[in-house]
Amino acid sequence: RAFGAVDETTPTGVVRISGFRLRREENPGEVLRRNKLDEAVLRGLPGIYFVLDEKGRAIHWNDLFAETFFEPSEVRDTHRLFDVVRGEFFGFVAAVRAKGLGKIVAWLRKKNGGLGRFQCLGRLLSLDGKPRVVCLLTDVTEHHKAELALRLERARLDTLIDAARLGTWDWDGEKQDVVYNRRWAELYGLKLEEVTNYDLWEQYVHPDDMEALKDAVNAHLEGKTPYYSAQYRVIRPDGVVAYMQDYGRIVSRSEDGKVLRFMGGVQDITALKEAQAEVLRGKAHLEIVIEQTGIGLWDLDVRNERARSRPSVFIRQGYSEEELPRTYEELAAYMYPGDGKRFLDNLFACIERKTEEFTCEWRMRQKDGTYVWFLSR
Repeated sequence: RAFGAVDETTPTGVVRISGFRLRREENPGEVLRRNKLDEAVLRGLPGIYFVLDEKGRAIHWNDLFAETFFEPSEVRDTHRLFDVVRGEFFGFVAAVRAKGLGKIVAWLRKKNGGLGRFQCLGRLLSLDGKPRVVCLLTDVTEHHKAELALRLERARLDTLIDAARLGTWDWDGEKQDVVYNRRWAELYGLKLEEVTNYDLWEQYVHPDDMEALKDAVNAHLEGKTPYYSAQYRVIRPDGVVAYMQDYGRIVSRSEDGKVLRFMGGVQDITALKEAQAEVLRGKAHLEIVIEQTGIGLWDLDVRNERARSRPSVFIRQGYSEEELPRTYEELAAYMYPGDGKRFLDNLFACIERKTEEFTCEWRMRQKDGTYVWFLSR
């Protein structure tokens, strides 16, 4: 029995006390007292524990250990228990014997055949007058699963950040320190090793954008916005100007409202800004061409039967912007009788793919009641 009272004398003349053997020449009272102290020490240990002798064999364990790893009828053999980590585990035992303390985390086979992740803390103690390795086991399977899930989530996040070419920053409000990733440094034209102080970014932000950027940051820090967002220019060390889109959010505050952690990311949007500028230049050029040639543009929303047209065409005919047509019927009302029906017939023939393109000559009534001819395509 594990840690029982004094058993009856066996035929060989050996008395078993709390699982420890007493030789005939020893004083029974002294051994009983010593083993009761040993028993008290072991019973005070929390959780699962077992004791190894000088040969690495399990000689004692508590009920929780037995319930976790052994069936009632099973021979309690730790060699079976530690089959999957035998070399690693017995190396751990040797380390405990040499240093007095040790720790290992390993998969152990439970009585149901499944594996559990356990942390084993070992300590060298003198029990029964002999050096014994006392091992405390803690089931860390769920912690291990959570840790793996966290690592997986982190790996996914790192992949997304890398794929998006996102520079990240993490501001510690208490330490007044910021951690940047390598991509953030690259966006500013720097090497990560060159980022030596947390407010280095201020040296590279375009002076004309600094005030708006700080206003956006302060608005979020003061709780006026749900998140921080800003677009600004940076002037890199080589003189190249780049546009940045910066996002961030406060992730933790102290009880008194002080910002403890503020995280975000930044992307280079220079190509987007250049494309937008090109579109605006093209649009301005088109406006000039339209105005100079007198071309009129119109847009019909077939699903909602709504019409839109450029004001310039109607204004040239003497109409105000308030008089512009908004529906098919209103557009047809500006046409010469009969032209409106032909216009719509040709239009819907194209919409229904009966013709390859829409074309129609029609007459528009001017404000003074006269008509002018138009060609629509």
